[in-house]
Amino acid sequence: MGGGDEKPPLMPAGASTDCANAVELEVRPEFSMIAPCGPPSGRGQARDSVMVMARVKARRESDGDRRAPVNICAVIDRSESMKTNIALVKQSLEFMVQQLRDEDQLSLLVFDHEVATILPMTYMTLQGKESAVQAFGKLKERGQTNLSGGLLAGLQQFLTMNPNPQDRARVESVLLFTDGKANRGITDGNTLTRATRSVVAQIGRQVSVFTFGFSEEHEANVLQSIAEAGNGLYYYVADVESIPDSFCDCLGGLLSVTAQNITLEIEGLNGHLLDRPLTTFAVNSSKPNCYTVQIPDIYSEESKDILVNVALCIKGEFDLDNPRPVPTEVLQCHVSYFDVLTCKICNVEATACVSILPPAITAEELGMELEEKLTIADTDVALQRIRQSTNIALRDADRLASGNDRAGAVEQIDRCVRVIETSPLSQDTFAQHQMMTLLTAKAGISDQREYKRFGAKHVRGLVHANEQQRSNTNPVIPSPAPMAAAASASRPAYSVPMPPPLPSQAAAASYLGSSASAAAPYPVSVAPPPAYAKPYNPYRKKAKVEMMDEWKKHKGKKEEEE
Repeated sequence: MGGGDEKPPLMPAGASTDCANAVELEVRPEFSMIAPCGPPSGRGQARDSVMVMARVKARRESDGDRRAPVNICAVIDRSESMKTNIALVKQSLEFMVQQLRDEDQLSLLVFDHEVATILPMTYMTLQGKESAVQAFGKLKERGQTNLSGGLLAGLQQFLTMNPNPQDRARVESVLLFTDGKANRGITDGNTLTRATRSVVAQIGRQVSVFTFGFSEEHEANVLQSIAEAGNGLYYYVADVESIPDSFCDCLGGLLSVTAQNITLEIEGLNGHLLDRPLTTFAVNSSKPNCYTVQIPDIYSEESKDILVNVALCIKGEFDLDNPRPVPTEVLQCHVSYFDVLTCKICNVEATACVSILPPAITAEELGMELEEKLTIADTDVALQRIRQSTNIALRDADRLASGNDRAGAVEQIDRCVRVIETSPLSQDTFAQHQMMTLLTAKAGISDQREYKRFGAKHVRGLVHANEQQRSNTNPVIPSPAPMAAAASASRPAYSVPMPPPLPSQAAAASYLGSSASAAAPYPVSVAPPPAYAKPYNPYRKKAKVEMMDEWKKHKGKKEEEE
């Protein structure tokens, strides 16, 4: 993805020398120039606000020889219904043990109607790995499903650990594998989610919870809520063959964590007023016109893109003798994070600036070159608007389908797909990924029986990944038809209606959990996107792909031995 040639001036991202390569911060307004009274030529639209994107990106690429140590607790459902899955879960765990190092720790808990620790938290030295392999032999299916007992016991291990203050950089996580509904212990999903959130908060460190749901019987909404409460991801394992892929996706991420406890502070400047940031990450406001966004962690090469709408303060302080656009700083972003490799708290800042057009300026005084800035939008910001609209469409469709209104659910998806298809960004691979995500969800929603079997699980997994900007599924994008380079180069800029970040004020409030504003649709031009011809998942980064490659090697070696 890339924006247009014209970029607004940015404050250079500054960070301490020791962690300059960990996280970078970029702040982009959607338009570098705003005309409160409309463009002098009459072409275009008057604006009194601008959408700004804060992009937090892990700059460091995956380095297999240098990473933070991990503490992983695998919590495994061994109830009778897991019989068909348990063998491949064992293989996946054996593979994980091979990837761990002496400084890493692993524990194994199993649950049916009871909970048992078959491997306490153990360093993965040669002896520790042998103990882990022996523990796998104790994975025998039996009994019922005390999901809460297993999950909370896994979290309890981290609660009772007393880590060395010099060992703060560990990546700690619970991996929960289950295929059924909880029928022992806490069986109410909301209660279990609250319990998860409470224990994670008590631990006082960054501990994530990843959930893996097998079969048609598991409650996807419960596992997704648990993962959200634990700052992790929900994986829908549709069949036995999907177990290694989901597991490697998760493990590859955990072994590539770059930074933790990321706090993004966004503050309006010069009287320009901020709306609440458009994100499902935790948002707080401790002072006027200032918001903080809490991002638990970030993997190598990942980006977290946060949109915020800025209502501009038009002071009218223009030099009539020099009727040129007046630059103004609209907001400042500050990011604080813990670098897991240097074990240091690092900081970086960036400022967004736009130019405001004087009301009395004429088209001749402005000139064609500057007037184009009034209508050419930053491509990346426009793509993030599409992502927000996709998330809303998915959540609305899931809600309608849950209430047996499949026609309404399909219409929500079709409406969003039509917007993407007719946008100037329709050939961009990120936009195509959003469209194919919608169509994948539609396939599972169209039939009520299929929706209950697997469609709801697919939809909830898709929206969770899209909101977190983190992969939890296979790539869903087929190869688009290659575009001729000449045709791409000669294609003109477009000007068509683009979607607002959220369909309505009510949808914004529902999506974000509080009031939020949604801008009206507006005409926008963007530069032609580049041509792509390969399958693409924007959230599956190098470390995850490499982990899947390692699994294939592992599997091939096992087959040769047999």
